[in-house]
Amino acid sequence: MRAPVLVAITVALLACGGSRSRHSAIERGPDDSSTGGGGGGGDTAPQPDASVAFTASNPLTCPPSFAQMGGTCDPATHPGTCTYPEGSCYCGVTMPCSGAAISDEIAAWPSSWQCTVKPPVVRPDGCPGTQPNDGASCSPSGRTCVYGSCCVWRMTCEKGRWKSAGGECPP
Repeated sequence: MRAPVLVAITVALLACGGSRSRHSAIERGPDDSSTGGGGGGGDTAPQPDASVAFTASNPLTCPPSFAQMGGTCDPATHPGTCTYPEGSCYCGVTMPCSGAAISDEIAAWPSSWQCTVKPPVVRPDGCPGTQPNDGASCSPSGRTCVYGSCCVWRMTCEKGRWKSAGGECPP
């Protein structure tokens, strides 16, 4: 008797759009908040369905908090990016930092949570926490800021505007 009831509830949720908000958030991605839902014309981010336990920015497979991230994971069951106020994480392999071609053996490496802490607005060295766009205003002139952890990109403040100064990757 329970199986027909569960099937009926599942069908009712799907018919009422119960999974629509979950898929919209995954397709839109956690970093698409600047577009307000991606549609222009006053669209707002999809509201979660009360019957589905998830947040608008994270798929159901995300741990409830940034503090709970860590250890091994399976990319097949954790396919998306998990975003929290403290930073974001995804389930994948720690990639080597080199210019060498990626070998097939990397696919056999264990997956684990790869997390990036949200940068401050201004770093201790006085540079913007996130890489500025070319042409954005800056001060003081002459400041050079480096962004990246493996391959790096340099931005230089010239005449009050950020300018790309080139990048490099290890050999």
